[in-house]
Amino acid sequence: MSQTNMAVLKASRKKLRPGDIFTMRFPPVGYLYGRVIEAGMDAGPMGPGSNLVYVYDYVGEEVESLEMLDRNLRRDRLMFGPVFINRLPWSRGYFHTVYWQELREFDRLAGHYFIDPVRNIVRAQDGLEIVPPTDARFGFWGLDSYRSLDARISDELGIPLADD
Repeated sequence: MSQTNMAVLKASRKKLRPGDIFTMRFPPVGYLYGRVIEAGMDAGPMGPGSNLVYVYDYVGEEVESLEMLDRNLRRDRLMFGPVFINRLPWSRGYFHTVYWQELREFDRLAGHYFIDPVRNIVRAQDGLEIVPPTDARFGFWGLDSYRSLDARISDELGIPLADD
């Protein structure tokens, strides 16, 4: 029984950097991509070591060139809102960093907003309650695991969830 739909690619303990572009493979769909927006946050809302990442809706049949990804990994092509996650997807090999590209202003959302389902409020990245702009993309206020992210992506791709 599989714990994830994501295939193991290559484990890495390399330090993450903002601008890292990583891939995930979902057989038989293909390769999906994400980008590290903030890495190893010291005192972020999810605690030390959390990373803020975007996951894009672009799917490739193989690991694409940086030029191809530069055209397709855009903030208007996010699969869902921003995600806080730890390093486990990289250290267990589910995420594999394939490129680094300095983040440009147009690579980032204008703001990061998160739904806090416990308090039924919207928070900014710093944790403060806010009223977001009407065009905001929302993440969830919490630390995702590679398994919860696998379930969210699988749902978006329309594939059955992995067995527990």
